[in-house]
Amino acid sequence: MYNFIYSRPLWLVGFCLLFLAVVWSRADEWCAVSHRRTVAWKLLNFMLLLVSILFIAWVTLLRREPMAEPVVELRPFATFERIAGEREYIRTMVMNAALFLPLGLSAAALLPRRWPWLRMAAALLLGLAVSCGVEQLQYLHLLGTVEVDDVLCNTFGALLGGQFVLIVPLTRKLLRP
Repeated sequence: MYNFIYSRPLWLVGFCLLFLAVVWSRADEWCAVSHRRTVAWKLLNFMLLLVSILFIAWVTLLRREPMAEPVVELRPFATFERIAGEREYIRTMVMNAALFLPLGLSAAALLPRRWPWLRMAAALLLGLAVSCGVEQLQYLHLLGTVEVDDVLCNTFGALLGGQFVLIVPLTRKLLRP
């Protein structure tokens, strides 16, 4: 399934992620109306958070074969140097962010709506923690390249997911007549 998603055009992946984030944020608002809906929504988001973490582990750890020796790139933004020679690095960066966007959405939706900035911070910190954990496991088990850019893109994706809990309600308030 991941290969199917990875092979789609970037504009389509971006559109689908934007659509998912807007629907998720609207569902978050809709569920806030009733306590029963809120409890169900929190439970659903907790399960989706676990599924998201398991999917991240499957894609980044379980599908890879061990290498002979570790490959480590600790220079931030080193991928930008490689983009000129190989455009596939753009796709890799976008997909790294896209992989963590659902994690950010579900993490942010778990906290109370009255703390919007804390919801976004939770998405950011959880994305950073999971990403650093993945890179650490990749290093320990010689699975792929360990890169600071992966952590940056993954954390950005989680932050992007978390920010929708702020942006959608804010834009709705601003656009009200």
